[in-house]
Amino acid sequence: MAGLRRRVPPQVAPDRYRGWLSTLSEQHGVIDTSQLYGFGLTWAAVRAQILAGRWQPVVPRVYATFTGPLPRESRISAALLYAGPVAVLSHRTAAELWRMRPESAGPVHVTVPYQCSAISQPRLVVVHRSRAFRNIAVDGRPPLTSRADTAVDLAVAEPSPREAQLLLTDLMTARRVAVEHVRRRLSERQPRRYKLELEQAVARVQAGVESMLEERYAVDVEVAHGLPAAHRQAPFRVDGRKLFEDAVYDGLGVPLTVRLDGRRQTGGVHRWDTVPAGSSGSSSTGFFLAILPSLAVPARHGRVGPSGPVRASLRPRGLVNSHPQIDRAFSREMRL
Repeated sequence: MAGLRRRVPPQVAPDRYRGWLSTLSEQHGVIDTSQLYGFGLTWAAVRAQILAGRWQPVVPRVYATFTGPLPRESRISAALLYAGPVAVLSHRTAAELWRMRPESAGPVHVTVPYQCSAISQPRLVVVHRSRAFRNIAVDGRPPLTSRADTAVDLAVAEPSPREAQLLLTDLMTARRVAVEHVRRRLSERQPRRYKLELEQAVARVQAGVESMLEERYAVDVEVAHGLPAAHRQAPFRVDGRKLFEDAVYDGLGVPLTVRLDGRRQTGGVHRWDTVPAGSSGSSSTGFFLAILPSLAVPARHGRVGPSGPVRASLRPRGLVNSHPQIDRAFSREMRL
């Protein structure tokens, strides 16, 4: 008991020693003024601990009962104590706890109802407010926003609509969050911006986009250049095995398949190739294999990017309009 007494302020009654230690253990060594007063301490006693160098202030009304740098867990507890009993972790901090993002040394993000008086504290706490507060949290220790709400919050915080789409797509295709849960949250909870763009990202993943490269092909090639949408994840069989193609245009009357592979498979070389009908691994009668480590802008630095050969295959069917710049650049490249 002598060891306990050295860690407990003399104002705390002996029968409350264990309660004091339990509170500090659960809160990783931090405590707020209402709790301190509840244990019998006065402001003069708190100030004496700080002046003696045993404690340190963290944010308004919250103190650490130790000195030195605060561990991440202590900063999280301090932020929740400061923001109030209804606050939940959100945005980047919730994403770290859901393992959507790596742990960082940045400020702790919390979300509170609009009537809460807490405000952000530079470098320590970022306070967000939500009108849908009652519907965004899940039970947990510590309390935090749901996976889907966390993903939406991260996307909405991005500086541009396209960056928001890319981030949300990355989280969904990496299986960090369920696509259907995100779709439901977007319909139930109005994000403050980018709603249309985020719904488009969800729709693309629901339509079969399963990687960031496939997303970039759908947006930077098909949408950007007026190409019709391919059938994604089309099943086919090779040697008795069921496989799936990234983008197939056969349903449009064009025997064309686009297969997307990254730098690891291509050694960082941007190239495309045509596989004759009936070749091993091809899923359509006229199979076009596009190997795309990067999706270059058409005619940029003399490269037409993947849109050129795809357009060349689709245009005879009247599925795309003529684009002289792209068509000329593609013709030049094919002659090299």
